[in-house]
Amino acid sequence: MNTNDEEQQALQRGRARFEADVAQTVRIIAERYRATGATLTGDAARAILEEALADVGLASRWPEELLAGLAESIAMPSGSTPLTAEDAHCAEPLAQPVIEAFSNPTVT
Repeated sequence: MNTNDEEQQALQRGRARFEADVAQTVRIIAERYRATGATLTGDAARAILEEALADVGLASRWPEELLAGLAESIAMPSGSTPLTAEDAHCAEPLAQPVIEAFSNPTVT
């Protein structure tokens, strides 16, 4: 394996850790919303995602450019129409942990 391959693999592993960190933060915030009795709508999902990105950014665990790129790429429906598990398959990839948290709440 040459240096370029190793660098590419390191970048891919770093990106995977970043995405897993953001997804975990999204799930925790979504579970908090669900515990308050909130209905999962496009507006609620967007608020959850924005809060998760802000939390991850404030913790300074990842470079700003990764967060900015992810924030710019989020495409969520707006409005008060409830989102369902079926929406997870066609929605923003980060919407999946949100929808899963509302569909399959963890037992506390």
